Amino acid sequence: SEEEILARMKSRTRTYIRRADRSGLVIEAESSTDLTDEYYEQLVDVFASKGLVPTYGPERARRLFEIVGPSGQVAGHRLRDADGQSVATIITVGRGQYAALWGLAWYRAAAKLHPVEPLQWAAIRYWRERGAISYDLDGITLAKKKFGGEVRTEYHLTHSRHTLLDHGRAAVRSLFYLRQRVIGGLRARRAAASVGDLT
Repeated sequence: SEEEILARMKSRTRTYIRRADRSGLVIEAESSTDLTDEYYEQLVDVFASKGLVPTYGPERARRLFEIVGPSGQVAGHRLRDADGQSVATIITVGRGQYAALWGLAWYRAAAKLHPVEPLQWAAIRYWRERGAISYDLDGITLAKKKFGGEVRTEYHLTHSRHTLLDHGRAAVRSLFYLRQRVIGGLRARRAAASVGDLT
């Protein structure tokens, strides 16, 4: 039951979920591609906080809704603040008894509203009403443990005929994340410079 799910969460997580209504926050279900532009803009802001840029472009979420959306296996939710501004979005996918988090983003300026908790709860309820009994949060960070789920370990084994290929994969992975940091750093410097020009 919903009561049992809530009872497994950290008390502070439950508090933020319940506080959302009292704070005038409104959650809207959104199944059109309109949500994806908001989502990506917020995602850029989230990555910028770590000096990074998103690992994919805005078209990925848009194509997800265009191609998979008509099947009913994609859901989007938007969180509006008391002034009606969209401050956070979540995209989830599901089918049958299984649902999973696809993407979650918010503006850093809205962090004090704790948008993650009510959005995750909205997604859980949405898929539960459609028959899901499992919701994959994709990861075991502290930010996800607070929702009270079970930790499940999955192993992915790889083997290359040539050892050099393993080293190559590791190098490509390292270079990819280095590229993200470099681009993120350059954008942060440009943003700081433009603010300096205005003052």
